[in-house]
This record gives sequence, structure tokens and C-alpha cells, in this order.
Amino acid sequence: MKRKLLLGLALLLLLTTHIFAQKSPKKNVIKINVFSPFATTASLFYERALTTKISAQLGLSLTGASAAGVKYSGIGITPEVRFYLSKKEAPTGFFLGPFVRYRSLAISTTSTDAYGNSTTDKGTWSQVGGGVVTGYHWIWNWFSLDFFVGPGFYSNNITFQDGSSFGLKGAGSFSLRSGLTVGVAF
Repeated sequence: MKRKLLLGLALLLLLTTHIFAQKSPKKNVIKINVFSPFATTASLFYERALTTKISAQLGLSLTGASAAGVKYSGIGITPEVRFYLSKKEAPTGFFLGPFVRYRSLAISTTSTDAYGNSTTDKGTWSQVGGGVVTGYHWIWNWFSLDFFVGPGFYSNNITFQDGSSFGLKGAGSFSLRSGLTVGVAF
């Protein structure tokens, strides 16, 4: 009886050790874009592996800056699906990632006339669009490093407080989306 009990415990211990010793791939990653501060933006991403070759990512951004006398601040949201094309399991390896983006910014500018009178104009800048990025995502233990780049095409509309508005065309409709993120995988 003792022998069967010891054998059963040894088998249970061996089985438990085998199950826990297997490395399960990391399925979740929280990342920040290290390029964002150069654009006076803070970007946070959450990526979740859905299958062995597909993941979903949601990016949130906060912007606040001023340039050439124009102040702007607001938020953005960027959902993305990543298709991992390498032999590695998502969310690691080479990927293609179609994305959509919505951004809403409050803008204001103050001008002074020849008599010293100040006028402040306010409005909103809305941007909707999408594109596709390509890149590579590395995960070492818990540390994540992700590089991506690709074109984006956007519709931009600016509306002023007096109700006038206009759309931006040409250079305003195309941009290059790129980033280098670092993060934590779990």
C-alpha cells in the first residue's frame, strides 16, 4: 500500500512538474512608444494574442503642444489587427498590421493687431483614417520591443467656434506612422 501511495505521489509530482515547467507563450503586452515625446504625445498600447498568428492591439494617445502660435491638445484611439507571418507565435515575430485611427484635438491661436488688441480663435481638428504598418516584435522573458512603420491616409476637418470649417487635402491626407515601443509582456 505504501509503495502504491509513493508511486502515485511520485507520478503526480512528475506530472505537475512537467506541466509547470512548460513555458506558456506571453499573450498580453502593455507598451509605450518611445518616439511619441518628440511629437509632444504620450502613447500607450495594449496588445493581446487572439490565435497563434493573430493579435489585436488598441492604442491610446494624449497630445498637447504648441507650434507657430497654435496650441493644440486632445486624444486619439488606434485599433489594429496584427497578422504574424513568421514561424513564431503571436505576439512575436514579423507582422502586418492594418489599423484605423480617430483623433480629436482642440486648437486655439491668439493674434495681436497693430493696436495691441488680442483675439483668440478656437476650434476642433478631427482626423479619421487608416493604413497598414509592418514591423517586428521581440519578447524576451517579460521585456517587449516592437518596431513598426507604414503609410496612413486620413480625412482631416477643422471647425472654428464661429461655425466655419474646412477639410485638409494633399499633404494633410497622408502620413507615415512609425514607432518604437518598449513594454511588459505577461
